[in-house]
Amino acid sequence: MLHIKVDHRECNGDLLEALSRDKNNLLEVCQLPVGDYQVDDLVLVERKTIPDLAASIRDGRWFLQAVKLSATPMQSLVILEGTSFNYQNLGIKWETIQGALISLSLLFKIPLLRSRNPEETAKLILYSAGQIRRSGTCAGPVRHFPIGQKRSSKTRKQIHVLQGFSGIGPQRAKILLEKFGSLKAIFEAFSEDVEAIPGIGKKTRSKIKELMV
Repeated sequence: MLHIKVDHRECNGDLLEALSRDKNNLLEVCQLPVGDYQVDDLVLVERKTIPDLAASIRDGRWFLQAVKLSATPMQSLVILEGTSFNYQNLGIKWETIQGALISLSLLFKIPLLRSRNPEETAKLILYSAGQIRRSGTCAGPVRHFPIGQKRSSKTRKQIHVLQGFSGIGPQRAKILLEKFGSLKAIFEAFSEDVEAIPGIGKKTRSKIKELMV
């Protein structure tokens, strides 16, 4: 039996029906602090339709969600639902969308899966949980490090994420963390167009702001 928790804001009828077809699955609609679907303690899923993705990039939620997903002890993943037709008339540059997806995979180390519709999304959720259970990695996400390289501290990981933005090197990243204390606070500062961001000039601030709106 799989216990599937569904966030109360994410009640897609077709998807819920597909998940509930197997009577061994127990569905519970509740409020999840992170993500849209949680399967046992195996996997945490954030589901995005393509218009949802564009909206979350514009208002800055995308980066905050990625930070929260990367901090969970479970294996987290994002399922992007839709087809090429859905990329039309989004009001956002294609390069901006690509940049956000690249950051998710390379900087936050969160897998990105694609589906065409809710039915396929349901299958991916169940297949992912089943594969993690069979692999015996239920204690959390698998992390691979090069031989001889130690695990990064939290601060080093945060600096690594910040360096993914144009114009931010190790020193500027360190200054930002000292000023704001967390990635969440830094992203909120850029989203709110805070002018007094130490170590960040107007040109760099504009480039970062362009990625987040």
